[in-house]
Amino acid sequence: MKKRLTYIDVINVVAIYAVLMLHSSQYQLSNGSVVKNGIIQAIFIPAVSLFFMN
Repeated sequence: MKKRLTYIDVINVVAIYAVLMLHSSQYQLSNGSVVKNGIIQAIFIPAVSLFFMN
């Protein structure tokens, strides 16, 4: 039986949280335009790379 690697699980949790933050940093105004929070997007953009590395 294989031993479970805890750090891989931690990386998965961080990547999932970061993707949720990326998606939730976009919101729609009443006139239909989408506003993106650039700071949150810049901080959590490595989430995509974390998934590929995993």
